This record gives sequence, C-alpha cells and structure tokens, in this order.
Amino acid sequence: MKNNLEFGKLYLIDNLHIVELFHIHTIKADQKKWNVGDEISTIDFPDRVFDPETNYLKFDKERRFEIIRKSYFSNYPTRYKCLFAVRIEYLEFWKNEFQNRKCYLTQIAKIQLIEGKWIQLDDAYFDENIGISNEELAEGFWVGDDFMEDAKPVILFEGKFKIVDIQN
Repeated sequence: MKNNLEFGKLYLIDNLHIVELFHIHTIKADQKKWNVGDEISTIDFPDRVFDPETNYLKFDKERRFEIIRKSYFSNYPTRYKCLFAVRIEYLEFWKNEFQNRKCYLTQIAKIQLIEGKWIQLDDAYFDENIGISNEELAEGFWVGDDFMEDAKPVILFEGKFKIVDIQN
C-alpha cells in the first residue's frame, strides 16, 4: 500500500497506487444497504445536491465548488456524483464526524476500486467558513493545498467499485 498520496493529484486505477479504502454509507429511508460482492458505479448515483430551501449555504457552496471544478479541473471527479472514500488511517476521524453530524444510520464498507479515477483532497475547505470567498475555498480545494492542522483528507472517486467487506 502506498501511504504518501499527494493532495490534488489525479490518480487512475492501476497497480501502482493500491490503497485500502472505506466508505461510510449514509442510508436514507428510500435506499437499500450495500452487500459484500456488490459492484456499483458512480454513474448510477443521483446528483448529490443540497436543498436550497433548507440549506442554502451548503447548496451555494457546492454549486460554486462545481463551477470552479468545471472551469479549471474538468477531468477531476465531481462532488455531485462521486463516492467519498477514506483511507484506513482516517476512518475513525470520519466515523466521529458522521456521529457529530447526527448521521446514525450508516454502514462502513471496505471497497475495492475496479475502474475509474480518484483524487485525495482536504474536505476542510468545504466545511470551513473563515471569511474567505467560496471561490477561493473551491480553488484551494481543487488545487489540493494543505489547509490547516485540522485537515479532513477525503478521496473523491468516480467509476466502478466493489464492496469487499461491511464493518458495522
């Protein structure tokens, strides 16, 4: 396993960058749980868009991040349809984040990437509101700048993956 992955570098699925990845699957009322052996494509995912009526700030920030991605980083996975994954060393951190966000109906899936592309970025850029414009935050996010001591490393994956284990 290669642990020194760079922030902001686009990786294609190959044998040189094999990483152990996990996804914390938030299960909504109309969704089924994933099972070991399921092969899933992010192409089939519905767009992940916040409701502007109930959460305009996140809706607007996500929209601005997508505008920057399309304009300057169009080959990167979109936050609208990607699978958010984490490396094993960040799994406990993200489990706590989901609990703090009151996301209790979740399942933790160990995944194997089959085909596609991915990039490791710092999700703190999306979560922070520190007086910087959304455009500046988006640019720092997509460039892959290290943000702060409180980095929130996340992998955005676009493509096909397989569920190899469920840890609940």
